[in-house]
Amino acid sequence: MICRNKYRCQSYVNEQRFTSVFLRRFVRNIPLTQNTLKVVASHEQTVEHKLTGDSHYHPTASAQSCEELYWNWTVPGGNLDTRIRYVKAGTQGPPLLLIHGFGVGYYHFERNIPELSKSCQVYALDLLGQGCSWPNRKPTVEDALYMSVDVWVMQIRDFMQQVMQVGKHNATEDEGQGKCGASYIAGNSLGGLLAVYMAAMYPERVRGLVLLNATPFWSFRPPLRSQAQGLWAALPKGFGSVPVPEGLKALIGGLWWDTLRQIQTVRSLLRLVYRESSTVDAATVERIIEATGHPLALDVFSAITLAPQPDLNFDACLQRIKAPILMLYGRDDPWVVPLWGQRLKRKCPQAVYLELSPAGHCPHHEVPRSVNWAISSWISSGGQADPVHRDSPHVLQENDDREIFIVHRDGTPNSAPTNFLSNLIDVIEGVIKRQPT
Repeated sequence: MICRNKYRCQSYVNEQRFTSVFLRRFVRNIPLTQNTLKVVASHEQTVEHKLTGDSHYHPTASAQSCEELYWNWTVPGGNLDTRIRYVKAGTQGPPLLLIHGFGVGYYHFERNIPELSKSCQVYALDLLGQGCSWPNRKPTVEDALYMSVDVWVMQIRDFMQQVMQVGKHNATEDEGQGKCGASYIAGNSLGGLLAVYMAAMYPERVRGLVLLNATPFWSFRPPLRSQAQGLWAALPKGFGSVPVPEGLKALIGGLWWDTLRQIQTVRSLLRLVYRESSTVDAATVERIIEATGHPLALDVFSAITLAPQPDLNFDACLQRIKAPILMLYGRDDPWVVPLWGQRLKRKCPQAVYLELSPAGHCPHHEVPRSVNWAISSWISSGGQADPVHRDSPHVLQENDDREIFIVHRDGTPNSAPTNFLSNLIDVIEGVIKRQPT
């Protein structure tokens, strides 16, 4: 079931989501220039809010509003109903599903949706336990709700089938009617990992992948059916699912949670992974913190830290993928460093690997014009043409006049230490594969 919400999400340049209370709290935590203080004081007359004194990023002026919708989803294998937030924009072209990374929501693609929806039917959703997607009631132990890759993949699979109507129709006949046989999927960080799993497990539903600094791993707990469970197997049934035991939840809350959800912490983490910190806007910070106020937020965060790995690992999924792949990786990412992009390219030699610089972990949000251009160009060719000439970099100018270099990479490690680490990872992966499952 789909229900509509009167609230309209807009680009950050038009956003009116800050209350006076939040702004006063925000001002106490960051250094602001005299100009920005005037912006805060006259918020009802202007919508530009600068996060730091040197902020110079201006979202695209062509951004359009899109209506927030909700989809009622029952988690497979039980009777737990959830309410999933999503948006849709565009009426022509192939479908494109955008999957966000950990801790944010669909809104992390608001700098991309207006441009991409000119040539695609764009969908973007909040993963369960992120943004505004939550269970309708407090889960019980019997529900065994693990906040894991497996659950998120099932959510995406059902969303594509029930909402996007992917997998039910002939792509060439029904595309103009908003129906299709397969969809493009673009994902950042955790969203990129989920996109890989979708393409491996449901190849008939995925026309092509766009990976934006996709994380190659998630969770340290072995799969539930693995013999490598070890001490995990001795824990009570349902351990690590929502709800989390009160004692464990209190421990995690005291160690990390209260600190992680502070404005200063969120802002510092974002500035760490963005190459140009001025592109981190106050709206993103506020929305991240807003989600932590949900009654189940601490349970979900605790469960995520204890979630089991899926049965298939990332490398095994890559071997199954037949769909074309476009890799758009920010070169200056301190988390998914170039080593991981190079490694993925070597395992999927057919992939187009483009490195963007200067850009960090979230290139779609930090250099949206460059990412939008690359995705649109690639999809317009059916995932077959290369957006950039292989012998020379492509240079694009962002809306704030920054020049972004888009360069082809072939997956070859660019230094001896990187080559050594890459080989070491392959050795470790080989040892893990030989372990009983």
